[in-house]
Amino acid sequence: MERPVLTAETRVGVRKGNTRKLRAKGLIPAVFYGPRTKTIPLVVDPKELSRTLQTEAGGNVLIDLDIRNTDLKGHRVVM
Repeated sequence: MERPVLTAETRVGVRKGNTRKLRAKGLIPAVFYGPRTKTIPLVVDPKELSRTLQTEAGGNVLIDLDIRNTDLKGHRVVM
């Protein structure tokens, strides 16, 4: 089975006010983190996230995450 791909963008401003503004625009703030990796604040389009999560497996799926404006492409993540 092929893993779905989710595209995210890096975001600036990780404070509460900035994330509220993102949510008001209809975007979803997220964070990429893990062992031996740098923590990266992200923003995700809710339509693309919904499309990515609609699989036979339900909400707990492995996906490939492509982060725009970085060299991080195809990281396998759990949603």
